[in-house]
Amino acid sequence: EGVGDVLRDERGRRLQQEMARLPPEQREVLQMAFFQGMTQSEIASQTGIPLGTVKTRSLLAMRKLRKAMADDIGELL
Repeated sequence: EGVGDVLRDERGRRLQQEMARLPPEQREVLQMAFFQGMTQSEIASQTGIPLGTVKTRSLLAMRKLRKAMADDIGELL
């Protein structure tokens, strides 16, 4: 296993940890979007959540993940 593999594995673990820290409603929309391949409109339709709320939850979750992962990248360098 090379350095790239180790870093990728560690990044994956950290992403899972950070996903677990998200509020459940934010985690749900990200999981539906990224792991089930659903659009925000499809998520809104399936859950009954207004489209604007789905968009807001997605945006907030992505900001949190981006910040957490950026902090990690800084620690690894």
